[in-house]
Amino acid sequence: MTKEISDKLTYEDLKLGEKAVDMYEAGATPEEIAKNSPVYLNTSPVFNNLNVTDLAIAGVLGGLNQIYVGDSGTGKSQLAQDFYNHYFGGNKKDGGEAVKIRGYKLTERTLDELVFEEINLEKGRWDLTNNIDATLFLVDEINRAPTIRQNDCFELGDGILNRNGRDLVAGREGYNLLIATANLGNGDFQGTFDIDKAMYNRLGIAIDFDYKKFAPSFDNKEFLKVLREADSGIKFSPKRNIVNKIIGANKEILRNSTDLGPEASAVLGFLEHGLNNCSKYDTTKNEKWYVQNQTCQVCPLNKKSPKEPALCSTIKSPVRRTIEATRQYAAALDYLIRLKDPNSEVSGRDLMFKAFELTGAYQNLLNPSLLQQKYLKENPEMMKDVIEELKKDYIKNEDRILSTLNSATKGIPPNSLFYYKKDEKSDSVISSGYEKLSSGVIQKLKAKGGDADRTPFEFDDKGTLGYSWVPKSAEFNLKRRAKSNRETKQN
Repeated sequence: MTKEISDKLTYEDLKLGEKAVDMYEAGATPEEIAKNSPVYLNTSPVFNNLNVTDLAIAGVLGGLNQIYVGDSGTGKSQLAQDFYNHYFGGNKKDGGEAVKIRGYKLTERTLDELVFEEINLEKGRWDLTNNIDATLFLVDEINRAPTIRQNDCFELGDGILNRNGRDLVAGREGYNLLIATANLGNGDFQGTFDIDKAMYNRLGIAIDFDYKKFAPSFDNKEFLKVLREADSGIKFSPKRNIVNKIIGANKEILRNSTDLGPEASAVLGFLEHGLNNCSKYDTTKNEKWYVQNQTCQVCPLNKKSPKEPALCSTIKSPVRRTIEATRQYAAALDYLIRLKDPNSEVSGRDLMFKAFELTGAYQNLLNPSLLQQKYLKENPEMMKDVIEELKKDYIKNEDRILSTLNSATKGIPPNSLFYYKKDEKSDSVISSGYEKLSSGVIQKLKAKGGDADRTPFEFDDKGTLGYSWVPKSAEFNLKRRAKSNRETKQN
């Protein structure tokens, strides 16, 4: 997928609790470890040599806003605090590049009063602070603020603050990041509020630390007992500023996101267009779920087996912001995989599906009835299962999809492709030029023991998922190629 790796940033720069383990095994004392290394430790494997901590690190490098959710004591605030101190140098007012807001404080004062404005007694007005230049905004326990007051954080999610009729861009060199933490769920948290769908939509990556597959390993937990002295509170890692390196990596990731390779691009097209399909009622998945659920419940596709609902009823099509976050996160994951091990082989298909699994779990895409009744509101578990089924459906059509899209870049139109068999023993191979084959040629092929399917590749929306987007995408590629060729001849 990606082409280049920064020579300024190394994986060693990015280690958190793993650095503490390295120091411990080299004979360092707890005092030395506390003075020189970060705290959060979670090396549970997730994907392609990446662990849980790496999922968050990739988001930081990609400049993707994140939310860490889970029970108290699961490590979400510690992870965020490690980034705050060890990547971004701590408080902006103390020389770092980060600003922290406690969610409950937003019940007492506005975000402007807390962070962005200070009273100028001499001139009798409110002046902007230099906190607008911070590259990280950490909103700890965001849902301790009433939902309506969480709206203050919208601007942080957008990275743009509107003041006195003008827009002010947060951060520097195009980089700014919002990390939020939240306790969700089981009725134990009486002082929390719901998080608005639009707020979730601005938090591109959600990592749920209650999800069993994201929990620290047994060895991680044992190491934590010996690495540092006992302390039940949040621990502060040493301050260090590597923002320049992060910005350099971020620029490479954004460049790479424009060319993810054919496999990843095909999956992205499938996720954006293929899920927006209803073959029975001529409607789309973009309807609100409470309407869509009624349609899905009476659909004959779902009456076959109530315990195994039709795939089309489990998830709807993501909005543009989620698609963009998925594309950006895929590029960031790929970058980190190669930074960690330059010899890694990365499947573009699997990479894009994994990115969507993490960007889509809390984006109101999952069927809410199934999520509550079958999965007990465990978004990551349902998202994982749905992704596996989506992947199976996609793989059945992958060879035709990739052949059609790739052939278009060579000037071959989508209606020109067909399967061809040299003889009965050979496997079918994809060939082109169907529109040039006459009936006589077909008969001669058959007489020699070969066969050519008289029907070109067909892509339709008659199944549970839609594929009519494939020839449309191919036609778009053909137009791009034709335009490029014309411009080349003119020059």
